[in-house]
Amino acid sequence: MLDDIKKIAEKITETVKNDTFGANVRPDYLREAMSDYPLRGGKRLRPALFFWSYELCGGKECAGLEKCAAALEVWHNWTLVHDDIIDEDVMRRNSPTEHISLAKTASEADFDSTLDAEKYGRDMALLCGDLQQGWAVDLLIRGAREAKLVPELILDMVQRMELRANTELISGEALDVELAVKKLENINIKDVMQMIDLKTGALFCCACELGAMASLGYDRGKEFEKISDFALHLGRAFQLQDDILGTFGDLEKLGKDIGSDLRERKPTVLLLKTLECADKESLSTLRGIIGKENISSSDIETARKIMKDSGAYDFVKSEIKYCFDSALNALSFFPENKGRKRLEALIDYLNTREK
Repeated sequence: MLDDIKKIAEKITETVKNDTFGANVRPDYLREAMSDYPLRGGKRLRPALFFWSYELCGGKECAGLEKCAAALEVWHNWTLVHDDIIDEDVMRRNSPTEHISLAKTASEADFDSTLDAEKYGRDMALLCGDLQQGWAVDLLIRGAREAKLVPELILDMVQRMELRANTELISGEALDVELAVKKLENINIKDVMQMIDLKTGALFCCACELGAMASLGYDRGKEFEKISDFALHLGRAFQLQDDILGTFGDLEKLGKDIGSDLRERKPTVLLLKTLECADKESLSTLRGIIGKENISSSDIETARKIMKDSGAYDFVKSEIKYCFDSALNALSFFPENKGRKRLEALIDYLNTREK
C-alpha cells in the first residue's frame, strides 16, 4: 500500500512541479506560494482515490489522468491555505503555514516600515488559495482533454467538482466556522457529522466520482451510488481519526499543533461526547482547559485522561470502525479487481495511521 501511494505521490509531485499554469503570476513569491503546499507532500489521498476508483470501475491506463488527479490535490490544498488562516494555525506539515510564510516574506522585504506584515501575509495567502482553485479547474479540463473524454463529459466533471468540492465543501467549512462560535452545550453530534460530510466527505466523494466518471462515461448505474457511499463513509472515518489525532497524536508525526482543537474550543465528536459523559469533577477540570490560550503538555495529558475515562475515546473509535466497515461493504458490490484491492488496502492502512 505504501509503495502504491508513493508512486502516485511521485506522479502528482512531478505534475505539479512541471505545470505552467502560474507562470505569469506576480509577484514571484506569490507564484512560488501556489505550489508550496502541493509540493510539501501530504498523504495524496484524493489523487489515490481518483486513480483507484477509475480502476475499480474498469478504467484502463491513459494519458491525462495525472493532471485530473493533481487537480484534486491542488483543490484540497487551497482549502488548507484558507482553513489555516481561519483557524490561525502556524504549522502545516512541519513547516510554517502559508500566511505565516508570506508574512515573513513581507517583513524581510523593503516595504514601508508601517506595514502590518501579518495582515499582508493573510491577504497574500487568500490570493494564493484563489489562484490554486483556478489552477485545479484548469488541470482537470486539460487532463480530461488529454484523456480524450468527450466534451459533454468534461463539462459534467467540472460541474461535479464545482458542486462537490466548492458549494458542499465550502458549506462544510462555513458550518465549521459557525459551530466554533456556538456554545458547546447547544451543539449536538448530528450537527458535527453533517459538517464532516460536507467539509471532508465532499472532496472524498468528488475524487471517487470523477474517477468513476472518467471510467464509465455515461454508462453509470449502481456503481456510481456505491462509490459515493464508499467515499462518504471513508471521509467520516478519516475526519473522526483526525479529531482523535488532534489531541492524542504525536507532534513530530502529525506535523501540526497538538491541542489546537482544545485551544480553539473546536466542537469535535470526541469533545462533545466527553462533555456528555464525563463526571462533574472532570467536566470542571476540562472546561478550565478548553479555550485556554497556552495549553501545556500537562493540560493535554489531563484532557486525554478525561476523554478516555468518560468513554468518549472508545465511542469515537467504535464510530470509526463502523464507518470503515461500511466503506468495505460498499466495495463488496464491485468485482475483485486491482482497484478494489487497492481501496481495501487503503482502508487497512488508514485504520492505523498516525498522521
